[in-house]
Amino acid sequence: SMGLWNLNVLAQSLTSLIDTDTLKQLLARYEPQLINTFNRLMRHKLGFEKELTDDNELIKDLLDLLQQERGDYTVFFRQLCNFDDQNQQNDLRDYFKNRDAFDQWACRYQARIALESTNQTQRQQAMRRCNPKYILRNYLAQQAIEKATVEHDFSMVNTLLTLLQSPYDEHPEHEDLAQAAPQWGKGLEISCSS
Repeated sequence: SMGLWNLNVLAQSLTSLIDTDTLKQLLARYEPQLINTFNRLMRHKLGFEKELTDDNELIKDLLDLLQQERGDYTVFFRQLCNFDDQNQQNDLRDYFKNRDAFDQWACRYQARIALESTNQTQRQQAMRRCNPKYILRNYLAQQAIEKATVEHDFSMVNTLLTLLQSPYDEHPEHEDLAQAAPQWGKGLEISCSS
């Protein structure tokens, strides 16, 4: 919805160059493509090969739950790759304050993945290929910038570059760089010029 809103704002700024009706028609054609692509990508993140009618509701409920919990999406989706389809009691539930809500969602998710033709190992491997373990977080970028500019030490810049070139790989020696931002780093903003 944010992407579509942004496109509408962009379209409004182009009304002096392009007819308003043309812009509306273009956006009307684009919206279903945007929604279909989003849902396809989310199904892959959840390990679904098949498209079922209830998938969109399951996706929406998960995103609502993550938003309520203010959870780290990258960490959650990477941990979801380890979801045991035989045992709902998963480490993921510890990620939520409202464990009952997660348990309800996890039961539905467990039932949904049972409808897939892939086994657990295949599903987990496919999910790891589309749920990165490493992303460039603002606090990591800030630490790398400070280390490079103050100490003239580019080791963290090089480490981040290595991780971001293969963000889906495990890199167990850098597990600490896959964690959610610490409290002090959650509101940190880095400018484009950084």
